[in-house]
Amino acid sequence: MLEQPYEYSARALVEPDWRRLPGFADVTDEQWRSAQWQRVNCVKNLRQLRGVYGDLLDETFYADVETDQAGRATMSLLLPPQMLNTMVPTQAPSTAAMLADPVRRYMLPVASDRLPGAAASHPYAARDSLHEHEMWAVEG
Repeated sequence: MLEQPYEYSARALVEPDWRRLPGFADVTDEQWRSAQWQRVNCVKNLRQLRGVYGDLLDETFYADVETDQAGRATMSLLLPPQMLNTMVPTQAPSTAAMLADPVRRYMLPVASDRLPGAAASHPYAARDSLHEHEMWAVEG
């Protein structure tokens, strides 16, 4: 039998306390567990993201998100509160920890995550890959 080269460790999966984030400080247990509340309170723009994290993150982080959304992002923001709560599950999230967080990297890419000068990963990739802009009756 071969010896296992990796050491696996189990850890309890416990949801972090959402009240550590300024934007969720007043949210009750009942609200937090409500699918409707989660849906209604999804973060859809930079202003709402600032409302959740406030001064816990540097202005440079918000600028990084804004730069990515303006130029490289292929999708707009849509982040459920529970997903935001899993990013940097410590009591005092910091900008450095947020930038390194794997959940954040997947759900909330920033411009500094991207390779400089690299084109999209697919030749047909575009911000409006379904060409919905051509079908708009009015702007937006």
